[in-house]
Amino acid sequence: MISVSEAAIFMMDSWPEEHGERYKAALQACTGRLPMPQQVEIARQAFLAAAKEAGLVVLDAATCGEGDTPPSRCKAQEPGAD
Repeated sequence: MISVSEAAIFMMDSWPEEHGERYKAALQACTGRLPMPQQVEIARQAFLAAAKEAGLVVLDAATCGEGDTPPSRCKAQEPGAD
């Protein structure tokens, strides 16, 4: 994902059924106004916390597509999902 908007869309369309408190906070952070870079970082951190809560694996964009990780897997996924 390359934007907060993309993260919000992913959360609404592809998130596992279970929506915990961190999911709700992250969705709110990702869909609110983000005029300052600090707010974008807060939304990013909230998304990462929600992904961890949901048991999703998030790959680092810096290493995405390198080694054994194909670019097609460079997004949050449920463990074992291909």
